[in-house]
Amino acid sequence: MNTFKRFGAPKDLVSRCAGIYFALSALVLFTEKLRGTDAVNGWRDFVAAFPFGKLLFWGALGAGAASLLYYALNARSPRRAAVFDPCLLLGGTLLFASALVWRRDDVYLCIGACLVALPVAVYAASEYRRRIKRRTTPGVRIPAVLTATLCVLVTAFVCVTTAAIHRIFATNCFDMGIFVQMYHSMAKDLSAVTTCERGEALSHFRIHASYILYLLAPVYKLFPNEVTLIVSQGVIAVSGIVPFFLIAKGRGFRGGALFCISAACLFSVGILVPCRYHFHENAFLPPLLFWLFYAAEKRNAPLFLLFSALVCTVKEDAPLYVVCIALYFALEEHGAEERNRRCMYLLTGAGALLYLFCITKYLKQHGDGAMMMSSRFGLLTTDAAEGLFGVVKNALCDPGYFFSLLIYEKSLILLIELFLPLLFLPFMTKKPRRFLLLIPFAVMNLVIGAGYGYAAELGYQYTFGPAALLLYVSLVNLSEMRTEKKAVLSAAACALSIVTACALIGGQLSNYEYYIKNRAHFQRLEDCLDTIPQDGAVLSNTFYLPHIADRDEIYRLDDAFEKDGDTIVGLIDPQEYDYIVLNRTSESDRAAIPCVEDAGFAVFAECEGEMVIYGKF
Repeated sequence: MNTFKRFGAPKDLVSRCAGIYFALSALVLFTEKLRGTDAVNGWRDFVAAFPFGKLLFWGALGAGAASLLYYALNARSPRRAAVFDPCLLLGGTLLFASALVWRRDDVYLCIGACLVALPVAVYAASEYRRRIKRRTTPGVRIPAVLTATLCVLVTAFVCVTTAAIHRIFATNCFDMGIFVQMYHSMAKDLSAVTTCERGEALSHFRIHASYILYLLAPVYKLFPNEVTLIVSQGVIAVSGIVPFFLIAKGRGFRGGALFCISAACLFSVGILVPCRYHFHENAFLPPLLFWLFYAAEKRNAPLFLLFSALVCTVKEDAPLYVVCIALYFALEEHGAEERNRRCMYLLTGAGALLYLFCITKYLKQHGDGAMMMSSRFGLLTTDAAEGLFGVVKNALCDPGYFFSLLIYEKSLILLIELFLPLLFLPFMTKKPRRFLLLIPFAVMNLVIGAGYGYAAELGYQYTFGPAALLLYVSLVNLSEMRTEKKAVLSAAACALSIVTACALIGGQLSNYEYYIKNRAHFQRLEDCLDTIPQDGAVLSNTFYLPHIADRDEIYRLDDAFEKDGDTIVGLIDPQEYDYIVLNRTSESDRAAIPCVEDAGFAVFAECEGEMVIYGKF
């Protein structure tokens, strides 16, 4: 019996065999996936091709090798040998769950994988925590190095895969072309004028109060390219890990718990998935909100005021974050000596609320705010002219209707996608004031999403801010738990965040692979577009538009034709355009060709049998 104990048996035999089984199964999943066999949709073919005999052989060999490794490790360091099998079990399970969901973008399979991985992760982390005997207090240096390394890898993946989306011509006017033209205008005279956003020369800031975008103007001036914006967005969004790590460290996280909760932040799908949707100012929200929380945690009033102001400049609805955060910290402070700080928080929140009403009113009177209000809050307004005050009044008058908007099938899926990787930690508190930080998610994703479907989908920019708040609340709630529970739940949240990220962003790698395989084709399309003179007024297919939007005049094709039902009958104001870019493979573009030729345009250039550019001669 003592001999068996030296090899870690029989106590850890089940954990060891399970870890090896899941690791080998993950290897088979990856191998068969490369061969085109689907373990879920083509399970019969998968089972027929499954090397069961080889699995038994390699499983037995792996168990023997693991036992020998345990024996050698136990002879040198019994303390480390004690945690060998929990680590093997957790690693194998995590590898299997990640391999199962990798590049699938299947939320239901993802949920199933997470539910399987969760109890295993909790058990393995609990065993690790119970068996480890630390001689010193866990440090910060190693978690910092590991987090920084992981941050670089995640950022590189996000930037490369999202840039590939643009390079394969999968970005369109909204929301890529308008920002390329806007930054072209900024680089020239800081005016932020676009013509493709509303079909006329109009400052983007008459539609959205996103003055934070000026911060990227010098970067675009130095590197005037569409990919500059995409890469900048990825770097900005992921950079929120810096203040998040500092907050976690300040709240007593150390060692493995510090790294795991930081990794959960880095793999947050609420921050990573929206990066694939072209470019948007909301990407500034994660780092700004985390720095705002850091300033409040450190009780640094000037820094808190600075980042409150910066958050408000992200968009006209962003002051809601500041209102909720300021009110939360005002309620969090206790004692007469904290009265000045509470007043500062309350005044900041009141200022943000005043700005929210003023900026929405300004946009409604001097810009396109009425349309934006009706599209976002259409279900809560009886008249498009009511504005934000009308939305609040209607919600207070009929709270039952307001609450009925909170949950639909789409919004329920979004809730699970964001909360399950965090183990629903935002709800694990006895302090109701923390639910103030969930208000932006309830309003911007659930309520608005009930009528404006994009807000209730993970693939768009509307989760950048709410996801940051959910991460912070999870961190705060975790920090108040006892050390053992904190470590276990941090590890479990890390594991589920990795699995969810593999499921929902792993598929983006296919865009990069497709670009590499067809790079010459896409480069020829780019070269053909570059033949259009820079000073020409262009009417373009929406997917070609972002690639030639660095000019004073460019318009979206869909806005330029007169229609009789679904039939195109003529080109409106053909004298406004010098060049028209069409895609022959698009049915609607082909239908427009006779109208374009009747208006006096002739073929200027063609490429790949796909792109055709018409010009005036």
